[in-house]
Amino acid sequence: MHSRPRRRRRRGHTRRRPPVLPFSGGSGGARAAAQRAEPRSGRQRVPRALRLLPPASRGSSSPVRGPSSSAKSSPRSSAMAGWNAYIDNLMADGTCQDAAIVGYKDSPSVWAAVPGKTFVNITPAEVGVLVGKDRSSFYVNGLTLGGQKCSVIRDSLLQDGEFSMDLRTKSTGGAPTFNVTVTKT
Repeated sequence: MHSRPRRRRRRGHTRRRPPVLPFSGGSGGARAAAQRAEPRSGRQRVPRALRLLPPASRGSSSPVRGPSSSAKSSPRSSAMAGWNAYIDNLMADGTCQDAAIVGYKDSPSVWAAVPGKTFVNITPAEVGVLVGKDRSSFYVNGLTLGGQKCSVIRDSLLQDGEFSMDLRTKSTGGAPTFNVTVTKT
């Protein structure tokens, strides 16, 4: 029979023992343990993760509230708030000058766009022209997006498998021109 060598305890380390709750029979021991768990001020202890913070005052601008400053947000606006993160991601690397996500069914509207840029001003009429059936006048007259005049380079927006359109902004007053890609899902 082999004997195992005894393990030495490190200095300063003691064996941890589980806490022992007093028990005096009946419910007295449980009550005493519950009283010890409460702080001396008499308020119940609440873990930090569950502690509620006081609501922010309505007049202050608080970053906790999210994208809208109103206390009540419609279900549509909260559902569209996720698209703002997608737009931010597109703009992060600096290769895009402007971006927007536009709904074209039922009531055409801009769901998300870069604030202060051109595409935030896209109108329902402009969306109607983009997705409309009449495609003949695009190449001659061009179209507008957010008030910016554009020339059509390639139109495959309504073709199955393509669903894209390439545009080029028209120069106004010697300003630089940019490529615009419109895709439909």
